[in-house]
Amino acid sequence: MEATDRAGKTMNRDAGKGYKTILIDPPWQYGKWLKASRPRSKNHIPKDSGQPYKTMKVKEIRGLDIKALAAKNCELYCWTTQKYLPEVFGIIKGWGFKYCQMLTWIKNPMGTGQGGAYTATTEFLVLARRGRMPTGFKRVDRTHWQVKRTNKHSQKPNFFHELIEQNTLPPRMEIFARKKHPGWDAIGEEIDGADVRAAIEYIKILREGA
Repeated sequence: MEATDRAGKTMNRDAGKGYKTILIDPPWQYGKWLKASRPRSKNHIPKDSGQPYKTMKVKEIRGLDIKALAAKNCELYCWTTQKYLPEVFGIIKGWGFKYCQMLTWIKNPMGTGQGGAYTATTEFLVLARRGRMPTGFKRVDRTHWQVKRTNKHSQKPNFFHELIEQNTLPPRMEIFARKKHPGWDAIGEEIDGADVRAAIEYIKILREGA
């Protein structure tokens, strides 16, 4: 309860009516990480190891009550990869959102990946929506960006938080956050020690009492 209480105490006071922007980076499951990868540089050493964080099965991700955190009008941004593209559209629909667009992060290759005819050098940020699109923002002239990787596995560049901020309304929530960003509420074991499912349930209780 202590960890979930910390998550609740840091909530934006306007979030009682729900978040207008939600960013989620699900901990997709991949098995042995980098097992099949060959080095592309002297600094890249493939390791036969598990992912450095707890993962969830697709049915567990699908079961998250994301809709309960959303405002009547809400923009959802969901990170996914090549492997889980076939799954993500059904997941966001089950959360109560309608698919809108696909944004793409282009990365420099660090190895040959875990199989397939092509080395995966992209990740995808799926934009979905509940209710109406926010207005008053300048239209962005592209849907793909080549941005340098961070030094921490799976952590996304700050660029994408800034991009989302320029085109959405607060309050904003990040789920499975790796670190806290100014102006965002955030839940994730790596920042507050709370299981995300428990944190969501706790925030639902706080909203009901708001």
